Amino acid sequence: DEQALGQIMIYALVSNGHDFVELLGDHGASVEYVAANISYLYQHGSRRQHLNRYIKRNLPKSKQFNKRSSDVSVKETTDQMIDTLLGSKCNFKSDIGNESDPYFEVLVWAALCLHEEIAEFMWRNTEEPIKAALFVVTLMRKLSKQDKVLVTTSEKEAVERIRNRFEQLAIRILQGGNDRDRERALTSPWERLNKLSCVDTAFNSISKDFIADAHCQEL
Repeated sequence: DEQALGQIMIYALVSNGHDFVELLGDHGASVEYVAANISYLYQHGSRRQHLNRYIKRNLPKSKQFNKRSSDVSVKETTDQMIDTLLGSKCNFKSDIGNESDPYFEVLVWAALCLHEEIAEFMWRNTEEPIKAALFVVTLMRKLSKQDKVLVTTSEKEAVERIRNRFEQLAIRILQGGNDRDRERALTSPWERLNKLSCVDTAFNSISKDFIADAHCQEL
């Protein structure tokens, strides 16, 4: 059933088996189940030590991911970590109650783990793809500045590649919509990121190609 497939997907995500993740997704695996058990990903993911090192430097020790961390505490820690990472009092919320988006929650984890293919698969199913893509661009820009804390020298190329890829994905969606949907997507506030609009997020992430796009310039 969907839950059983969701359990298998969790293991595939931890092992970065992106082809298997997509196959499971196409066959009805419950991403809602994965998001509800997000603590397992943060407790067992390949970059847990990187994330804990950053948390140790910037958040209370009790916030570090370990096998006793509950799903609620992991979400709270992730939100605080991203808040600290992005700065400017972004008031990040991975889950906003009735408007929760399980694909976005898993996207956040995949982006932090630099799992590019998994991140893109999750992104394709998010409810607000332009905003989600620009969020990843912003996150990658901030990660690139955390040398040897969140990103090793050998990972810098992956960070830059993901950043460029998701900016182009945001532009593709921007160019493909109708005028009314495009304007709403660009200007409507995003509850997850301190009610910033896409344009605000693009400026914060220095997404020059996105800002330079004719549709964005028309606003």
